[in-house]
Amino acid sequence: MNPQEIFNPRPPHRTADQWKEILSWAVRELEDHLGVPGKITSSSTKDDKPGSVSLHNMVDVVFETEAQLGYDLCGVVGCRVNVGKGVSRSIVTNG
Repeated sequence: MNPQEIFNPRPPHRTADQWKEILSWAVRELEDHLGVPGKITSSSTKDDKPGSVSLHNMVDVVFETEAQLGYDLCGVVGCRVNVGKGVSRSIVTNG
């Protein structure tokens, strides 16, 4: 996956499935960084609509950190595109 393409503020229109693929890639990157497996438990992705000024897609994820922390990390991985302006990504976790 090409991060420059993902974080392009003027992206091509993406389908819900393409968004799931992008967010799955982000979760795999987090797995590599954390050194523990993660599992997507639900997703909120939708096809981009022409003329939209903001696009937001996200997945809920659980990282298996029970052995290291005594609990699993649960959170949300998301990506927001403010068309023509910028792209932000977010990771929010709860223990």
